[in-house]
Amino acid sequence: MLRENPNLSEYPKPQTNDSRILAAAASLLELLALRLGQTPPQWTKDVGALPEPIYLLKAAASMKRLRELCETQAPEPLRKRGFYAPPNFLEFA
Repeated sequence: MLRENPNLSEYPKPQTNDSRILAAAASLLELLALRLGQTPPQWTKDVGALPEPIYLLKAAASMKRLRELCETQAPEPLRKRGFYAPPNFLEFA
């Protein structure tokens, strides 16, 4: 994705009315932009939080300490929209 379109600020808004897809796209683009020192697309500012939280690690549902870590230390672009993951989420693949 980044090889083909390295300028994150130019990514278009997904053509959907699904708030989960919009929130996920905005969160991930903001996270990548933050880590790469870029500006995220302007449209991401208009995407709000989800009505219910989504934990990006299945184990967070049953492991209290992991759930608390995700809720307090998730990367800010994810956390502000209701996505919860460990602080190093997507740092390596």
